[in-house]
Amino acid sequence: MDNSEFLIGAVPVALVIVGLVQVYKHYFGSKYAPLVAIIIGLALGVIYAMAKNEEVLDYGILGLYTGILSSGIYSGTKAVSEDFTGDNIKKVSDEEDNSDQVE
Repeated sequence: MDNSEFLIGAVPVALVIVGLVQVYKHYFGSKYAPLVAIIIGLALGVIYAMAKNEEVLDYGILGLYTGILSSGIYSGTKAVSEDFTGDNIKKVSDEEDNSDQVE
């Protein structure tokens, strides 16, 4: 197995997985979204291995990695977008206001 092929293709595949998970979340909610991303990554890895007549275990593991990568892409993007929109700052300031009232 040539690892450079996987490294080049992992990010676009992870972005496709993020898109598929967004569709899943629209219909079923986000509770199991990371697990769904990992399962989709595993399935894509196995399908790719079978199509190319490669080692299924190797590409299955790489598919798992891609699913985990896509979960990280989503959570990282969400954290950064909260910082830009000020949602995170608003939550912290609300907690500070509540701590003053408790005393």
